[in-house]
Amino acid sequence: MKYQIKDTPYFVVTEEKPIYLGGIGKIYNCSIVDDHGSLVQDNLVLKKISNEEDLKQYHRFDREMRYLQNMNHKNILKPVYCDFEEYFIIMVKYPYNLEDYIKNKEISFDDCVNIFSQILDGVTFYISEGYLHRDLKPQNILVDSESNVKITDFGISSRLFREGTINLTVLSGGLGTYYFSAPEQLRDLKNADEKSEIYSLGRIMYVLFTKDFSNYEMMKLGETSPQIRRIIKKATDYNPEKRYQTIGEFTSDFYLLREPTISFNVKDYKLDKVIQLISENCSSGINFETELGFILNPAYEDKVDLMIKLDAGTHKNIWDNHNGFYTEFIGNICDDIETRGYPFSYVDTIVSSTISLLRGLSSTLDIELQLRIIKASVRVSVYHNRFWAMGYVGKYISEIYDPFLTKLLHDEDGIHFKADLEMISNYENSKVLQEIIG
Repeated sequence: MKYQIKDTPYFVVTEEKPIYLGGIGKIYNCSIVDDHGSLVQDNLVLKKISNEEDLKQYHRFDREMRYLQNMNHKNILKPVYCDFEEYFIIMVKYPYNLEDYIKNKEISFDDCVNIFSQILDGVTFYISEGYLHRDLKPQNILVDSESNVKITDFGISSRLFREGTINLTVLSGGLGTYYFSAPEQLRDLKNADEKSEIYSLGRIMYVLFTKDFSNYEMMKLGETSPQIRRIIKKATDYNPEKRYQTIGEFTSDFYLLREPTISFNVKDYKLDKVIQLISENCSSGINFETELGFILNPAYEDKVDLMIKLDAGTHKNIWDNHNGFYTEFIGNICDDIETRGYPFSYVDTIVSSTISLLRGLSSTLDIELQLRIIKASVRVSVYHNRFWAMGYVGKYISEIYDPFLTKLLHDEDGIHFKADLEMISNYENSKVLQEIIG
């Protein structure tokens, strides 16, 4: 194909066959030549509508070209030329998309931080300018040989009004890419918002830092550091209201990865010594965050053992006297046991401890914290396929008499939770459990 660039003596010449065929556009290798056929610029690609009989594609393509012309940022791929009559875009060709880059290059942790920082910068820019991408995924992130990043393919992007509503006059129904698009967006594109972009970022962060494209259903978070696990888990929560609420919150947490992690001297923080320190001070007025804050640090990896070995009275004293500290402590433990792999027999020990904790403190603990512990106990039991643990958790759930907690469990819409409860019901069934499963 050959097109003249409007009001110039230059022409775009493409190869005959596309190098990529997507739902909205076809992409061809191309070059720019003058009217004598001499090469002016190569290493370019041309994106053109894939179905010229589909009026919606013209609308989306026109919108993409107009949006891209307004996005001047180093991490967003700016068109070399847009043709609003022939409906094509010319862009610089990059050697890799992010998926290819991850699979074919040796990438250090610092490389991952650098690449993801650039992705965040680009996303932060277009959100601040009032846009949503709505199809963020590794294939739509380009990388050059020096690890410079460009976000591309705004084919299903949209304007995000200042008050947070989306201008969607044409599109309805789910659209996006499974696994990388948020569940609410896949149900209906009208649900897409800033939190949906954050979900996509969390999924991209996972494949970048783990290099794992093998299992889109179950993220292997146990193979990442505690800091990364926490960020990814929060960003990709099935419930949008439990994710980071703004790109700024996400970015602030991510940039903490750039800070040096405290290195603990194991001799100074042996488990028995920590237990003694807590037991001696849990009823006192000391500032736990100052004196025992190391327990909450991601580098401290004995949290689960600590929970198991603290007696019920000490747990209650910490909750009564240091409520905020205890909530964060248990929340961190739940993150760990939901996302890490453990020896099978140890799973039984974990579940026995969490359920004992619930039995002993159910009249005291905040209802949301109880829900958090139950969910973590369910997940670790099913993930490791421990029959005894599943039965033990199921028995506890079956004995719950608090109607508010039962309703919270019933309304919980986590992506694995109801399926996990179905599995547990095979080992301990009851009317209460069936009502929760719905």
